[in-house]
Amino acid sequence: MKIGTAYDGVLHQVQKDGKIHKKLDNKVTYASFESADKFRKHKENVIASVYNTDEIALRVKNGDDANWIQKDNSKPFTDLSF
Repeated sequence: MKIGTAYDGVLHQVQKDGKIHKKLDNKVTYASFESADKFRKHKENVIASVYNTDEIALRVKNGDDANWIQKDNSKPFTDLSF
């Protein structure tokens, strides 16, 4: 299974007990069992349905270093795979 998640920030909400709850802002997720090429295409379409992709200044790629992740050439990427 392949899963891609995009978001544009993190919201910090202070709870009544004083603890800080973190929540992803404007999160969109796509998951499937399809081939890597089809997954990338569909993931990008899902992201483009929510965001203006021409305005994306930074993408962080985070994964388990699998080949299908490494071959994702969507730009601009900062690679944080480990």
